[in-house]
Parts: sequence; structure tokens; C-alpha cells
Amino acid sequence: MMVPRPVSTLYRALASGLLALLLALTLLTNQADAQRRSTRFNASPSRMLEAAVSEFALNADEVEQLIGKTADITASNGKEEQGVEITRFLTGRDKSQIKSIEVKAPNATRSKRLLVTRLDEMKIDDKLYQFQYLPSIKAALLEDLNKKNAAISEKLRASNEEFWEEIPAEEQRKYVDEYKEFLDKVGKHFAAFNMKLYETKYFLFYTDMPANQVAPYLVQLDKMNELLGQSFGFKPGHNIWRGKAVIVAFLARPAFLEFEEQFYNRTETGNAIG
Repeated sequence: MMVPRPVSTLYRALASGLLALLLALTLLTNQADAQRRSTRFNASPSRMLEAAVSEFALNADEVEQLIGKTADITASNGKEEQGVEITRFLTGRDKSQIKSIEVKAPNATRSKRLLVTRLDEMKIDDKLYQFQYLPSIKAALLEDLNKKNAAISEKLRASNEEFWEEIPAEEQRKYVDEYKEFLDKVGKHFAAFNMKLYETKYFLFYTDMPANQVAPYLVQLDKMNELLGQSFGFKPGHNIWRGKAVIVAFLARPAFLEFEEQFYNRTETGNAIG
């Protein structure tokens, strides 16, 4: 059985660590809100982000050529517009900088407008594009994901690496079951601690913390996971973990040290808390 390396094993500093997590979540949420309020607030430009996105973004002529094409469009909340005709891109002076897109559903008499701040991906034929909103220009660039992934794959091959393959749902469940077996062994070893398992969409959280202290953190963990995933270009709800991420949390430092030694043969942890 595979023994998972917990994402984080905490003891007394758990509260401060999770506070930092909540602060990170707040910053990400504020960033998303700032994008939606872009007509009212001018966000500071991020030249590095612009440069990274621009490398694989469509130019004005390429954007124009998509008008009249049939597309499947996915919003950031997961909602889909399937088989719609692209009738118009509303842009700034630079025609590659998209503010909104007008589409027409099959058999519809009128087009409807979609704001790019609420859009994630668009598929046309066998090509996949991602709307990359840049607060500095108050618009989105349309990134060619096929071209981007091909370039990344080439760089990975040069270092003898490759993309992680998608793990089938059945295998994902198998990994989760294996992790639960491991956590059951942890619980038997720390029987006096009354350890409890809390399972969320992306995490297995195993701890001796009181239940009333755990609940708020569980919600924020999943939210943070999804927001971070979207910031790296993953679709909403995408699970980046093999199975689920394992977190083993202790209230007391001695228990943490015992766990490290018993299950990972680590006796020198220094000032580590996870």
C-alpha cells in the first residue's frame, strides 16, 4: 500500500497556518472581485503576467477569423454554452483585447453578450482557447492552449519530463481508499487521541482538533484549492491531486514528532511543523 506524504502535518502553529491560508483565500477572492469591478477600478498592471499570456495569445487578425465559427464556451462557474455561433467580439482599440463576446444559440433570433470576466474556456473544432483576463488592460486575451501545451511539452521533453496524465475516476477512488487505510493505521497508533477523519471534495483531513474548530477550515480549503487551480488555468472543479490531498493535524508538538518518526522514520525535524 502506498503511504502518502501529508500535504501538511501541523501542531500548535495550526491556527496561524490556517489563518495564512484564509488570508490567501481573501486575497484571491478580492482579486476576482476586482476583475468584475474593472470598469470602476484600474488595477495595477502586471507586465510579467501580460508577457506570459501574450506569448500564446491570438492576434487581432486571428481573433477576427473566429467570427462565424461554432463554439462551446465554458464559464468560470462551470456553466456551458454549447454549439453557439460567434457573432461579434467587443474589443478595445487593440482588436486582440476582448471585453465581451456576442454569441447566438441554434434557432435563436437574437445574440446574447457574454462578459469575459466570467468566461474560462472556448473550444472551436479541435482547438481549445482560454480567456485570460488582465486587469491592467481591462480586457482578456484569448490564449491558444494547444500551442501553449505543445511548447510546454517540448520544454519538458528537453529535461526528460512530461505532463501528468489524467487519472481515471476509478483509480482516483483507489488512491483515496489506500490513503484512508493509512489514516486508519495512524488512528490506531494514536488511539488515545480520538482522531477523526473529515473528507471534503479535495482533502482528507485527519486530526485530534475539536469538531467545532475544524468545520470553518474545511470549507476554506476547498475554496482555496479551486481558486488556486483557476489561477493556474485549470477548469473549475478540476482535481490536481492523486486521489485527494492528505492532511494530518495534531494539537501537540510531541504527537507530531512521534508521527514523523513512526510513519516516516524522521527523527530530525528541526523547526518543521509539516
